[in-house]
Amino acid sequence: MLCRTPDEIQALLERFHMVLPSLKRGKAFRAAMAEKFFQHGKVVFIPEDGRAVGFAAFYCNDHVERKGYLSMIAVYPDMQGKGCGKELLTYVEHTAKDCGMRTVWLEVSKANGSARSFYRKNGYVPVEMRPESMICAKKLENASDEWTEDTHDV
Repeated sequence: MLCRTPDEIQALLERFHMVLPSLKRGKAFRAAMAEKFFQHGKVVFIPEDGRAVGFAAFYCNDHVERKGYLSMIAVYPDMQGKGCGKELLTYVEHTAKDCGMRTVWLEVSKANGSARSFYRKNGYVPVEMRPESMICAKKLENASDEWTEDTHDV
């Protein structure tokens, strides 16, 4: 389901602030992120039994380089391994393609082996190494224009 207001987005970020380390920076940070996502991005979630069990926040607004960017994705630990992450990632990719994006990019911590493995299994390749993280990208299937992979060992 798509969040349609900043308040919906902020409530979702509040719900996941203990699951996703980047959201532990405080309520003011989460409020600012909610407004930024509302103004420039999209936030979707998977509901189950009246609660959100996973969400993704992403941008499809780079119409020059036509890069989508996955900013955040999280699934509650009790729901991991049940396809929620894959469902969210597939939604992000389809939406990005529908918005004219050729690729989806993301940043993942080098220390987060399970996330790196998840992205690798879903076709994301490292394109830039940073001290603590790596930038990964995936060409969207049937997207226009050529794209070459500049891969590095993980």
